[in-house]
Amino acid sequence: MVRHWGASSLAEHVVPAELNANIRLEPGKHELTAEETAAAKADTAATANGYGLLDTGTGSLDKVQVKDGHLVDCDCGEMYALCMFAGKVFPVKGAALTEAE
Repeated sequence: MVRHWGASSLAEHVVPAELNANIRLEPGKHELTAEETAAAKADTAATANGYGLLDTGTGSLDKVQVKDGHLVDCDCGEMYALCMFAGKVFPVKGAALTEAE
C-alpha cells in the first residue's frame, strides 16, 4: 500500500480495519475537568495532590493522578518526563515529581 499511494497519504486512504488495527478512541480521556483543575494543589513537588498532565515527549499529554508528590499507577523510569500540575511544571524521576533545577 505504501508503494501505491506514498507514505504521506496512507493515513488518509486506509481504514484501520484494512491494517488489522484495533484502534479505540476515548474522547476526553486525557482532559482535566474544571473540578480536577481547581482541586489540584502543589506548594512543592513533594506535597502535590490531585490530577495533572504528563508529557513524555510522545506528542500527547496523559492525564495522571498524583498523591503526595508521586504518580499513581505510573512510573516513567529513566525517561525524560514533565508533569503539568496546579499551574506548575515539575520534572518527573521514576514516579516522583521533583523540583526544577
